Amino acid sequence: MSGDKSTYNFSKLPDPEGTGRLYRVSVVVAATAATGREATSEEASAAFATLPLRPSNLRPGARHPAEVAWTRSWSPAVRRYRITWRSSEEGSKVGGEGFVEHDPRAEEHRFRLTGLEEEEEEEEEEKEQEEVAEAGAGDGAAERHYYKVNVYAVSEPGEGAPAVESRELHEKFVFRRGEEEEKEEGRGERRLALYVPAQAGEAD
Repeated sequence: MSGDKSTYNFSKLPDPEGTGRLYRVSVVVAATAATGREATSEEASAAFATLPLRPSNLRPGARHPAEVAWTRSWSPAVRRYRITWRSSEEGSKVGGEGFVEHDPRAEEHRFRLTGLEEEEEEEEEEKEQEEVAEAGAGDGAAERHYYKVNVYAVSEPGEGAPAVESRELHEKFVFRRGEEEEKEEGRGERRLALYVPAQAGEAD
C-alpha cells in the first residue's frame, strides 16, 4: 500500500473458520533512497482477534418457565456463552449474569434465568396484603413483567490473548402470570410463562 495511508481493511477471511481467531499482523516500511537503493524498516507486529459470530434465534426454552434458548454460534473458537438479563420495571433489582459452556455437538443451548419467579411471588404477596382488587386487571387478566436478555458468544483465540465476545444477541421477553389453570385436585394454579411480545412496541 502507498506510504500516505495508515489503515488497511482485511477482506476474504475464511468464514466461519476465521471468526473468533487470532491473527498476527506485521508492518514494514519500504523506501527508496536517492541512490535508487531500496531500504526497509524493522518489522512492527501485533496480534489481533476477529469477533466470533454471535448466536441466533433467542427464544423461550421448553424445559422451564424461566428458561431461554438460542442457536449456537458457528465460530469454531467459541468456548462458552455469557448471558445477562435485567428487568425493565422501574426500581426492580432483578437481573444477573451467567455462563453456559459451548457444546459443539448441540445446536441448541439453554439457560435458566433466576429471580423472575421470586419477583412474581413478592408482588402477589404485596397485592394480597393490600387487598387491591382494581388496577384494571379484570378477571383472568395476566400480570406481565418485561425483561431484556442478552447472549454473547465468547471465544478464546489462544497464545495468551484475552477472550473475545461477539456482538450481542438480544431480545425482550415477558414473564407472565397467566390465567388460572385447573389442576386434577380441582384447585386453580397460576401459570408462569416466558414469551416474546407479539408486537415489537409492546415492551416499550
